[in-house]
Amino acid sequence: MKSSSSLRRLGAMLVVLCFAAAALSTPAARGAEDAKSRIDRMFHDAGYTVKRINDSVWTVEFTGNSMAKIKVISGLSDSSDLLVVFAILASHGNYRDNSVDFLTKIARYNHTYDRIKVGIDGDGDLFVRVDLSVRILDARELKLNVDQVRDASDEVYGGIKSYILR
Repeated sequence: MKSSSSLRRLGAMLVVLCFAAAALSTPAARGAEDAKSRIDRMFHDAGYTVKRINDSVWTVEFTGNSMAKIKVISGLSDSSDLLVVFAILASHGNYRDNSVDFLTKIARYNHTYDRIKVGIDGDGDLFVRVDLSVRILDARELKLNVDQVRDASDEVYGGIKSYILR
């Protein structure tokens, strides 16, 4: 028969193990679902009409001055801690990128904007994007960044449209 102090220690260890198991088993899944729900709510609170592509990709379409249609895409990272908000200005093969003038313009646009990046991704697509920390994101910050991606996309496109082929 075990002593009462041994039983108390065993009981205390079981309580600690139960709390540890609960803490370690569900936060990532719960965090991902919470992030998706929060982002859905933030888009709604920001006043956007959003099209949900899948459970972690949202799109908002705008009409621009230089671009007829600006599609701002927001994608949640696999870890649910980063929301990438971007627009594709031209797909690979649809722009002339072989001039110093073009590349200089792209580099200068990176300096012009405080938050966003203008560049060419691994697939060769010309983009405007911003990466946001989901942990500190709210509807106001989301709106500010979606609007900046929209406005910068329209402005950058206007500045480089002579390099766009189609």
